[in-house]
Amino acid sequence: MASKSDLNKGTKVRWSGDTYGRISKVQTSGTVSSSGHDGEGMDMEGTTEKPAYKISNYEYSDGSWGLSGVKTVHRGGSLTPIDDWPER
Repeated sequence: MASKSDLNKGTKVRWSGDTYGRISKVQTSGTVSSSGHDGEGMDMEGTTEKPAYKISNYEYSDGSWGLSGVKTVHRGGSLTPIDDWPER
């Protein structure tokens, strides 16, 4: 599990085995929302003790990593910081 100090705006992360993204927002007060493939989203309340992390999802396509257009929200406990995107 990553500590709060490991998770900042711009940090590359992995979760759920092989899903990748970059933190675009750290919400420590109020609500942050996601936007899925189908336009449906989820709201998550962030606090100083339990921040909510908005993630811009990345996917591997045509030989390189790029933004997928999907934004998700997670708690820090589900995120693992990574140095770079994996080679494919």
